[in-house]
Amino acid sequence: MTSTAITAPMPIRNAAPRPAWGSGCSDCSGTGSGCAGAGSGWGAIGSLGLVGTDAVSVARAFSVRTPARAIGGYYVFVAAGLSAVWLGTWAAYVFAGRPTPVATEAFHLVAALDMTLMVPALVTGGVLLWRRRPWGYVIAAAAGIQASLYLLVLSVNSVVSISRSIVAAPGELPIWGTLMVLTFTATVWLVRACDARKFKFELHHLA
Repeated sequence: MTSTAITAPMPIRNAAPRPAWGSGCSDCSGTGSGCAGAGSGWGAIGSLGLVGTDAVSVARAFSVRTPARAIGGYYVFVAAGLSAVWLGTWAAYVFAGRPTPVATEAFHLVAALDMTLMVPALVTGGVLLWRRRPWGYVIAAAAGIQASLYLLVLSVNSVVSISRSIVAAPGELPIWGTLMVLTFTATVWLVRACDARKFKFELHHLA
């Protein structure tokens, strides 16, 4: 009687588009750091409307020469800059009695949206892109587009405020205008590194 050796099937890498935050939520190693990163990551995914995206297929469509660290680091820099501006303005208003650049209610709303949506998305996308994780390409691209449009709005508002003599020239235009150009450039650089034909092939292969 002959015996047949049974070999276990080889595991398929990246079979499921599951994000890897830090050490990964699937193996928190008892520290909780992985789960904490996963929480912020899923928050960014939800806020950007990316639930259900096949991050692995998207990442495979990007060139290996994509300047992931340069772009990811820049996004984190923008997030830190926005945080510093809003927190500094808030501190000046609360502790020094300085007026906010816009109506107080509007300032509270815009600052809250930035600190809960824009900043976490840029930080999460930037860090994961720096580490070349699949979700980094997805979140960073979406957050970069969102940030570019947002900075465009701030630049236009600065121009309108100057034209109506609400603030003296140049106001905040040099800050927002420069960040808008740099962020737009970084985002275009990232998006152009994605091969649309390769992405379509990945989707067809999965189907």
